[in-house]
Amino acid sequence: MKTTSIMLAALLIGGSQAIAQTSSTSTAGTFATEIYVNPFVRNPFSLIDGIRGRYFLSDKLAIRADLGLSYKSSSENQTHINVTPAVEGVAKHSLFSFNLAPGAEYHFATYENVSLYAGAAFKLRFDKASQEITNDKGVKGDKETKSGKSDFGSSNFTFGLQAFTGVDVSVYKNLYLGAELGLQYSMNKPSEVKTTSTIAGKSTTTTTKNHVVTSNLGFYVSPAFRLGWRF
Repeated sequence: MKTTSIMLAALLIGGSQAIAQTSSTSTAGTFATEIYVNPFVRNPFSLIDGIRGRYFLSDKLAIRADLGLSYKSSSENQTHINVTPAVEGVAKHSLFSFNLAPGAEYHFATYENVSLYAGAAFKLRFDKASQEITNDKGVKGDKETKSGKSDFGSSNFTFGLQAFTGVDVSVYKNLYLGAELGLQYSMNKPSEVKTTSTIAGKSTTTTTKNHVVTSNLGFYVSPAFRLGWRF
């Protein structure tokens, strides 16, 4: 929260000192695209967190949609020393995530280079996880696969509602920066986990169901600057 407050303050100060010819106001029919740029991550491949599209129905009212895609995977050799000779195995993990957040925003205060807005959105997120371990427990030819679970997380479906406020600051012609914070309610439903074990050429599958649905209410802060361009 402290980091985002500093970001918001910096954007407001920057907007007040921006070039007079720039304008933060968007008129009816304006379309804008944005990317979330996170300058605080250590991994450069995670610099871009997502994209957003905006369309202004009027000078103050806009509809929007956020889209996020991510994929993580790993492959690690495992040496089983409990057997002689030692047996090499491979553990593979993956997690694919997709999220979509349509909503609307109202720009209630606009200045020369700064636009303040508030709005609401609902969020849908799908996570699909899997893992595969070959030569499981040191037995050659044995294999265990899991659909719905990995070292990166589990398969889930998440539904959320958001109320937010944010700021856009024009920096050059149609180019602008922004930041956002708000209140979010989310409900998470985990998917079942299917485990298939292959032993001596024979496979068996078991299914574990998790009926626990969790919910959470709290403030969220956008972990990134929003870099946008108006058309």
